Amino acid sequence: QGNPDCQAGHDYLLNELCQRVSFFLPPGSIISARQQGNLGEFIALCIGKDTAYIGAYMFPANAFNPLQDISKSDIDIIWLYISDNNPDDDFVVIQEVKTTVASNLNYADTLVQDYDKLFDVNPQFTLNSRLQSLKNEVEFKLRRPHLCSRINAFAGISPQSCPSVKLVPTLIHDKTVGNPSETLGIIRSSLISRHWTPSNISAWSIALDHLSSRLNRLATGQS
Repeated sequence: QGNPDCQAGHDYLLNELCQRVSFFLPPGSIISARQQGNLGEFIALCIGKDTAYIGAYMFPANAFNPLQDISKSDIDIIWLYISDNNPDDDFVVIQEVKTTVASNLNYADTLVQDYDKLFDVNPQFTLNSRLQSLKNEVEFKLRRPHLCSRINAFAGISPQSCPSVKLVPTLIHDKTVGNPSETLGIIRSSLISRHWTPSNISAWSIALDHLSSRLNRLATGQS
């Protein structure tokens, strides 16, 4: 939550947007569900880069273009941490983000479905396919081809065979709605039942009051 209050969190996010977007939507705009989701991914990216994943490379699907009305079907955010000293300390974080302005938190249930795709039959969404794409970005965008062999170490055929893959199911929701701890506890238990390592799962609740209004205000550059 925002510290000391939700408006402080809003001001922080607006400042981040001002530094990164070239335009805001016209005043009075009502954003679509896709734009709400993209903004949610942007919010999660901002929090991650400033807290848990300082020093990690970030590879977002939509967060770099949070106001576009198109949402790419991909892992929402991948965080890649490469140790300066010990390759055994390397890890990759798969962060799936759901943003809901509903009067309940039921949308969180789809987080489990997103993680199930990592070992599903559709190669477009599997973990190994995404790691291959990640290697291309590391080699050709970051110009660090020597890291590709270390990314190979994250690949596996099942959750049990991916001990360096961490999951961060993330729910962005109105502060006044539901019980996020209980909801995300159920999500976490579902992932553990699918044989993901319990210590590698960190569920995030990101809560703001008047979330629908705040997302529209952020999209139009208003405090």
